[in-house]
Amino acid sequence: INAEYGSVQSTDTMTAAVTLDECRAFLQRPDNLGNTVHDHLAQTLLKLCEDRPANPVEVFEEVSSAVKQTKFMQDRAPLRYVHQTHPSVDWSKQCVDRLMVRGPGQEGARSFEGCSVQNLTKEAELMEAAGIGIRPYEATRITVMLQQLASLHPIKSLRLWGKITGTRSDYLIAEAKFKDGTTGGEPGRSEAEAAVEPEPYGEGANSFVYFVSTNGDGNWTQLPHARPECIMAARQICKLFTGDLESAVYSYPPFPGDEADYLRATIARIAHGATMTVDGLYSIEEHEETGAQIVQIKDRNFAIQKSEPPFEPVSTGDEGLTQPDEWVTKWVHHPEYPSLLSKMGRCFWPKPPPVPEGEDEPEEDENKEEGIALATNLAEESPLHPQENTPAWSVRLATPMLQNMSPAVLRSLRWPGMHCIAMGDTVVNIYMGCLLYTSPSPRDS
Repeated sequence: INAEYGSVQSTDTMTAAVTLDECRAFLQRPDNLGNTVHDHLAQTLLKLCEDRPANPVEVFEEVSSAVKQTKFMQDRAPLRYVHQTHPSVDWSKQCVDRLMVRGPGQEGARSFEGCSVQNLTKEAELMEAAGIGIRPYEATRITVMLQQLASLHPIKSLRLWGKITGTRSDYLIAEAKFKDGTTGGEPGRSEAEAAVEPEPYGEGANSFVYFVSTNGDGNWTQLPHARPECIMAARQICKLFTGDLESAVYSYPPFPGDEADYLRATIARIAHGATMTVDGLYSIEEHEETGAQIVQIKDRNFAIQKSEPPFEPVSTGDEGLTQPDEWVTKWVHHPEYPSLLSKMGRCFWPKPPPVPEGEDEPEEDENKEEGIALATNLAEESPLHPQENTPAWSVRLATPMLQNMSPAVLRSLRWPGMHCIAMGDTVVNIYMGCLLYTSPSPRDS
C-alpha cells in the first residue's frame, strides 16, 4: 500500500483490492465489549498527533494503554463475568434460600416447638477454647441447619454429634431423639434374615437416631438403625470414609452393608464407648413396673420435682476435674449410652420369647452376657496398652493460667477425635476426626 499516493502497488489489482477489503473487515470486527482494532488505532494515532511527543515510536505502547483505560467500564469488565459463572455462586444461593431464618407469619417459616435444639453458637466458645475447629460463623450455620431438621421431623432433642472427614467429602452428624409415640424412622436394611435381631428404636444401640449432611447446604439424610451384624463386622475392619453413603465397603472380612451402615455402626461404637460426663450430673432410677432404668439430668426442674438440691458444678482446676491422680474418678461414662456387648452388636441380651401356658420355662442361656454398669468412672476402665499401663484418656485445662475459670477437656486416646468439654454445669461431647481407633474399647470389644 502506497500511503503517499493512496493506491495499491500490485501486479494483480483485483486480488490486492480483495485483500485490502478483508484486512479492513478484520480490523473492524468488534469484540465482546464492542471495541475494534481499527477504532483503537485511529484513536491512538489521533492522540499522538494531538500531543506530538518527541519520540512517538517509543511511547506508542504507553499511549495505546492510556487510550484503553479511557474506555474501561466496571459493569462490563471480563473478570466480573468470570466471578458470576463460578460454581460456588449457585451453591451459595441455594444455601441462602434453604438456611434463611424466617420469622412467624413469613412464608416458609419453621416451627420446632417442643424440641430442644443445641445452642451450638454458645457451646462453640468452649470448643474453640479446647482447640476444636468450629468457628462462630460455622456454628451459626450448623445451628440453623439443626433448626431446619427439627422442623421436618417429630424430634424431642437434637444436637451436633460431630464432623467426620472423608476422602471425597465430609460428614456432619446430628444426633436426635424422637418424641414419645414415634418409631424413629426406618430400621436398618438387611437382605437376609439376621441371626440376631437389632434393638428397636429407643433401646440400646438404637437409643438415638442419626442424620448426616454431606455438603452443608441444609439437606439431611437419616442413617439406618444399627444392626448387630454390622457392628460385629465393623470391629474387625478399619477403613476411611469416602463421603458417599451409597458407596460399597470393600474389606475382609466382608462387610454386610454399604457405607451408610458402616458409618452408623462406627457411630454406635464411639457413642456407646466414649461419651462422657461429670460424675453426679445425672440421676439413675429404676422404673417401678418395667424395671427399666430412667436417666434424668439434675437441673432445676429435677430439683423442684424431686425436692432435692440441683447438681453443684465441680471446679475444673487442680482440685476438681483435672486433679492429679484423682481426675479419673470425676469423669463417668454417660448413662444414656449403655455399653455394647462383646459377643454381639447389642447393648442388652435378647429377651426370650414368651413361654406358652403349660410349658416349662427354658433354662437360662449360659452364654448370656451382662453389659458394663451405667455411669462407671474412668478408674474402672482398662488401660490403652496393658503392658505399658497407658491410660485410655487424657485430661487438661484449655487455658492453664486461668485455673478454675478455664474449661476442662477430656480426650479419648482410644478414639482420637472424641472430646468431652466441661465448664460449670455445661458438658459438651463432640467428635472431630476420621473414625479411626487405636485399640478396641472394653465397652466395645
